[in-house]
Amino acid sequence: MKRFLLWLSIAALLVSASVVTASAAVKSGSSCAKVKATTISNGYKYTCIKSGKKLVWSKGVKVATKTDSNTGVKPEVPTSAQTTESFTPWSTNFTQKQLSDAAEKKFREWAAVQPNKSGLHNFISQTGLPKTRAKNFKLVDELGLKLFGQFFNRQTLTVLGTTEKWVVDQL
Repeated sequence: MKRFLLWLSIAALLVSASVVTASAAVKSGSSCAKVKATTISNGYKYTCIKSGKKLVWSKGVKVATKTDSNTGVKPEVPTSAQTTESFTPWSTNFTQKQLSDAAEKKFREWAAVQPNKSGLHNFISQTGLPKTRAKNFKLVDELGLKLFGQFFNRQTLTVLGTTEKWVVDQL
């Protein structure tokens, strides 16, 4: 059994060592996913174009890089994995930050138009709780009310205390 595990481990190491990693650099003529998508790689800007029935990266156009006069450092050039276009829903050509920013913006827009049900809700916290903790719980409670308050048609109550007895007494 030990020999079998030894040979299996050696085989796994040999196979994993022989795997060639793919380069993330874009090459002119290689396939792309969306027409008019752009990316910058190795100082060249590439655009996704239709060539026959295929989508391919165009010949790159040299991107001028400026040196910051204060620091003498060139600005960061986005890698080929980062796109220079804004987030487009149902696209696969965007960065994680673009997706996160778009989701947060849409969430804030949605939350702003939700009905205010704060008149139907009370928050009680026991005196002597750490102020920061009580404040944070209150903020979370208000967010929960904003998100789910539309489903409440009667009075609701959140009680924050240090002992079960105190909390039960408040109910």
